[in-house]
Amino acid sequence: MAISNIFSHLVELTSNVTNAYTTALYSANRKEETFSLREHFSLNPNLTLKAKIPFTHGPIHKAIKSKMPMVIDHFDTEADELDIFNSTENLKSFLIVPVIHDDIEGVLVIATKDAYSFSPKLQKIVSGFAEQIAWHLFQERPSPAEGKKRALPYGQ
Repeated sequence: MAISNIFSHLVELTSNVTNAYTTALYSANRKEETFSLREHFSLNPNLTLKAKIPFTHGPIHKAIKSKMPMVIDHFDTEADELDIFNSTENLKSFLIVPVIHDDIEGVLVIATKDAYSFSPKLQKIVSGFAEQIAWHLFQERPSPAEGKKRALPYGQ
């Protein structure tokens, strides 16, 4: 079975494993220093599809700076700083996972309505998906020498 969109597949897989209400992949735009929605899987019609999140903004910035997954439970004002929804959604937990190859490629944001925190085991599983996503995002970047996209391995 050929996968037509690896990002769609990995985001949906992440969503299913975490029982997420919304899973969103934001890719890095280094020129603008922002993250833009690349792919999502959501039960939420109020996801802000055109959001541009600055690199230096709120909890996403903290997760990127630490290069570690970050969990936000029992929302406080930090969750509102994410600016990914058009309305209040009564969510319980967020997991923010940096998507890093050699450099920051993006960020994976998972929101749930379940009243639990993301366990360390679940964070490790999602971090594995984030590594795969990072590699694929890196492959899309133009090679500095060639100015073109990098070639994907055979069969991709």
